[in-house]
Amino acid sequence: MVALSIALSILTLVYSRKMLIYSRSSKAVLAIKKILVTSDSGISLPGHTEGELGKVYVSTHSRRSRRTVVGFSAISKISLNYVSYRDLCFSSYLLALDAGGSGYLEAPAIRVISEQYRNTFIVCLNPLVTPRLTKRVDVFEDASLAEGVVELVSGYYQARATSLRHDLPSWRLVYDAGRGIYRIVKELGESVRVGEVRVEVCVKPLKYLPTKICATIVRSDKLGLEEWGRLEGLTKLKILVFHKDSIDLFKLSREVNLSKYPHISGYSEGLVSVKLVLESSPTRRVEREEIL
Repeated sequence: MVALSIALSILTLVYSRKMLIYSRSSKAVLAIKKILVTSDSGISLPGHTEGELGKVYVSTHSRRSRRTVVGFSAISKISLNYVSYRDLCFSSYLLALDAGGSGYLEAPAIRVISEQYRNTFIVCLNPLVTPRLTKRVDVFEDASLAEGVVELVSGYYQARATSLRHDLPSWRLVYDAGRGIYRIVKELGESVRVGEVRVEVCVKPLKYLPTKICATIVRSDKLGLEEWGRLEGLTKLKILVFHKDSIDLFKLSREVNLSKYPHISGYSEGLVSVKLVLESSPTRRVEREEIL
């Protein structure tokens, strides 16, 4: 009974400490949001608030419990009296979320270092600074041809999928009695039917995100016809505020009106890949994946 009482006391203390940290961080976020001024050209905070400009990296992995790791790479120190969007939104963002609770965010940000708001982040998600990219992937298997083309446009992904079938040729040796020779005759065999073709975009596993996140952009089972699809994405620049100790990527995604998971938008070089999946029969599945 004594051991059980001690264990319960320790758990209570740990939980109380976590709640205290969460409460303080939430208050810091609310305080920043109240005084943060946004304009058509930039942001500003009154007083002499100082920060660091750089990139924030948030990884959330959900297995038995959700674990979130926040990293930051600083470029320079700045005053938050005024920061233009050109300076704050200096690079593209990448946001990936699956339906099971895992996620990843990489984005330009300011980390506030003034004591009252320390470790609060002001983050820029700007779809207009993401590069415009196109990737084509083909798969040919058992005379079934599938093609997928993925485009990254203003931070969101769109794709088309096409599936074709080919008649399988066969050759037969025939004796020509009139000429006294053998001839090889080509004959068309049975047509092969394509099953389902899917085009996906994926974010590869990272140090604190051991699970690959993939989102299906489009799927097709109609032979010879193009099928188009697109994922949700941002339509304009968004400024987000969160604290290192209380960040929730799914709450942030809802703040920018995203609601469908898995979700991937934005871009980071070397992390995003395009995958084409061809199911040529109920028991045969072939896929090809290439870095975007």
